[in-house]
Amino acid sequence: MRLLILILCMLGLTGMGYLTAKTWGESQSYVPFDHPLLNEKSKLFLVEIETIEEAKALNNEGDEVVFVLPVRMTIDGQIVVLKESTWQKIQQTPKFQELPKKATQGRSKIQYFRAEELLDLYPAIHNLEGFLQSFPQRQFVFQITDSVENIHKNVLEIVGKELPKGAIAVASPIEAVVKSIKNIRPLTAFSLSQAEQIRLLSFDSIGLVSIMQIDGDFIFSDLTWKSRPLISKGLVTELHRRRKKVFVGPISSEEQFNQAQSLDVDGIIVPDTLAYQNLKKLILF
Repeated sequence: MRLLILILCMLGLTGMGYLTAKTWGESQSYVPFDHPLLNEKSKLFLVEIETIEEAKALNNEGDEVVFVLPVRMTIDGQIVVLKESTWQKIQQTPKFQELPKKATQGRSKIQYFRAEELLDLYPAIHNLEGFLQSFPQRQFVFQITDSVENIHKNVLEIVGKELPKGAIAVASPIEAVVKSIKNIRPLTAFSLSQAEQIRLLSFDSIGLVSIMQIDGDFIFSDLTWKSRPLISKGLVTELHRRRKKVFVGPISSEEQFNQAQSLDVDGIIVPDTLAYQNLKKLILF
């Protein structure tokens, strides 16, 4: 009997602690980070592009269209704009297949090739400077997915020359990258890292996301992972309370588009200009 009473008391204290922590978290107030990407009140289309021609096709669109540049670094330190899907296709081309085995062995990633080698394999490739010089008034999100030493420094060096006073945004799953960029250029808006998003989902699953410290300024995330939802309506509501933005994608179908709308996200990420044109025909946000 005493053991039962002790267990009930422990459960009661645990419940009180849970409610106290939850109430405390929900009572906190937050100030938004002043940044053009985060200040935009209209819903956004964040379009992944990799060529100047794609950018020109969208340049007449309004501020609700943001260019997402997948930036990569070559072995000689050059920053190029190239999607991983395009790189996979390049590796299947006859020109790549015809390279001597010694030239490609152990070099499955862009970071192992020089810029001139990539240009020879794929003449349509562009460097980051070309985009910034051609579209100095556009809002960019620099997407960094490669864990390469000093990639953040090389990106910031180029941005510093072309956009010395511009407010930039960086999306990366790599915590070291986003934090390093934030330390060097404090006015940068940066995404939650993969590790931070996993922690966020863990706290959300037990209803205590309100007490978690969130460093990132926005989420840049898939809707699902292995058929499991990564974003919920409750999570979006909490992030909005924290004055954070939620961007989901890549989205290319009407079903995904409607799902994103139902979550009340701030913007959708689309994989290319064709997907953007198709989604634009649907009922806008």
